[in-house]
Amino acid sequence: MVIAGLIAQIDDEVKQSMYLEIVAKIEGSKSLWKTAINTAKQQLSKKSLQASDRNVNLDLLNKYGFQEKDNCYFSITNDGKTYRWSNFTMRPLFHIKHPVMAIRLYQITNENGQTDTIELKQEELVSLTKFRLRVEGLGNYLWFANEEELNKLKSYLYDDTESAVRIDQLGWQRQGFFAFGNGIFDTEWHPADDLGIVRLGDRGTYYLPAFSSIYRNDTQFYQYERCFAHFGNNNISLHDYCEKFVEVFGDNAKVGIAFLIATLFRDVVVQSTVKFPILNVFGPKGSGKSAFCEALTAFFTVGNKAPSIVNATIPSLAEAIGQCANAFVHLEEFKNNIELERREILKSIYDGIGRSKMNLERDKKREMARVDSGVIVSGQEMATADIALFSHFIFWPTTLQSFRLRQRRGSTRCSTSAHVAVHTSRWNCCITANALRRSFTTAGKWRAAMWN
Repeated sequence: MVIAGLIAQIDDEVKQSMYLEIVAKIEGSKSLWKTAINTAKQQLSKKSLQASDRNVNLDLLNKYGFQEKDNCYFSITNDGKTYRWSNFTMRPLFHIKHPVMAIRLYQITNENGQTDTIELKQEELVSLTKFRLRVEGLGNYLWFANEEELNKLKSYLYDDTESAVRIDQLGWQRQGFFAFGNGIFDTEWHPADDLGIVRLGDRGTYYLPAFSSIYRNDTQFYQYERCFAHFGNNNISLHDYCEKFVEVFGDNAKVGIAFLIATLFRDVVVQSTVKFPILNVFGPKGSGKSAFCEALTAFFTVGNKAPSIVNATIPSLAEAIGQCANAFVHLEEFKNNIELERREILKSIYDGIGRSKMNLERDKKREMARVDSGVIVSGQEMATADIALFSHFIFWPTTLQSFRLRQRRGSTRCSTSAHVAVHTSRWNCCITANALRRSFTTAGKWRAAMWN
């Protein structure tokens, strides 16, 4: 090794080759001497690198085969030369667990100091072409190395990544909390951070992407989740809100409030009843249908546009119904002459059965859409075309005359202030619901309490 070390210190490659031929003739094979000389070159390069930069991490170089310098990755080749991998470095933020759509969040910084947060799908990390397309699409981020070097980088990044669970369905979670688009409520409010991460200690870490910095300026994504959010409290109580609600919509508003309470505990109710009815709001144009539905659904979503039963596609209807748990989903423009398939979807909601499809992304087995929400259907017609659907509805008729009479009494002003109060009212509902859940830990105790 001493002789190999001396030859490695010769800068002239021609002279190196000449001495290699000489020592190979004296003892050993040429390939063994070449390997020894290259190993000596690598050691010399590492020592030279450490001497020129005291911040060099030799442990990183020895364990993973690369080094970071000036926001770039590089390695030392077999012949002792420096090989540049990229013009950027990546800092792992989170691994988002998901059975199908697992992703990883990174902070990426190039040699010019430009920094971005990037969300990489797992398929973009196992394909060199997709990885290059993704990072180059973000800005001046170039990867020069091959797939072997990318795998070495991944082994380093994966070792130092915290994991979180993505929440796909907002509302009540089996872990014992209520998830909004911008945070989580259990016994107190836990807002999502700039990455959309919520930490609940021993109960886990969760990812809510709608309000993360990655999608903050892209309003095309997560439109529903942006509406299903909590933005602060005010001084109007739940009692005052309900009082104004009844003042505007009359005695039928009490049915809406009762349906709200039942929906907050839908998972508990269906353990006993199996079925869960649909609230049907119908009446002529201008009779207050939309105002009532907006006021009621505002306990969970503010500003959300309800999909039309007539115009929305079948898959999008199934998706809308499964977006939340123990919360409201509003479907508009019901008509008796809608397609049979759409009527069957409404009937299956009552039984808690969602639309079936083949899961081609996983095991190619049948998968059923989730039905965990309280559904409100509105339109100008009463459901009379299908007797089975008729029996699944709770009917809330609106009349033009009575609604206009209440408007003349100043109900518009009451409705506006009630709408402003919705965040505190929703907050009080969540607090009450969680308190009751802690008191009644089993469905049996809950049923006994209701009968008593």
